[in-house]
Amino acid sequence: MRRLFLVLALVGGMAAAPQARAAVLFQSIPDLTVEPVQNAWCSSCFGDFRIFDLFTLGEDAVVQGITFAVLSNYYFPTDVTVSIHGVEDGRPDAALFSQVFAAAELITQDTPFDTTLVSVAPAGGWALGAGTYFISFYNPENLGVPGYANPGRSLYQEGNRFHEDQSAAFRLEGERGTPVPAPMSLALFGPGLIGLAAARRRARG
Repeated sequence: MRRLFLVLALVGGMAAAPQARAAVLFQSIPDLTVEPVQNAWCSSCFGDFRIFDLFTLGEDAVVQGITFAVLSNYYFPTDVTVSIHGVEDGRPDAALFSQVFAAAELITQDTPFDTTLVSVAPAGGWALGAGTYFISFYNPENLGVPGYANPGRSLYQEGNRFHEDQSAAFRLEGERGTPVPAPMSLALFGPGLIGLAAARRRARG
């Protein structure tokens, strides 16, 4: 009987294991640590010039981690609001997800170019369907979001304009598609477990 409990515990652990490892869902530029072409655009200078950038997902995904660059010496470290928005007529629509990350929660890495990479983990993960979205990094008073060379892209600054051939530096990580429910994994082992239990009964009889 003890062996049967061990097998059940093992299978239970396998069923609870994640079905997919975190993957890079999108990255705006190949290297987030390179020197920007614009030391920073203000996001949002007391609400008037909030920065947005576009990204596209080729399939459904759950965003579990976000890393982005800010200007190191412009009102930072400070709280940062990260949000994802739909797209309406080429401009940001209402926020689909938004979370304020306190300065103490941020995981940071400085670069040689007066920029800091900031990593955050959205609570519960943000589930998005395949499509194009805007992402925003801002503080209601001041936050500097550097602009990086990215031909063909444009960084949108609300209340100002699109900054051509630039993007923010950011990476989205998480799971692609829909994870397989744990009960299905357990069901695959059903016949084997039944056979083991029957064998134990026969041995006792």
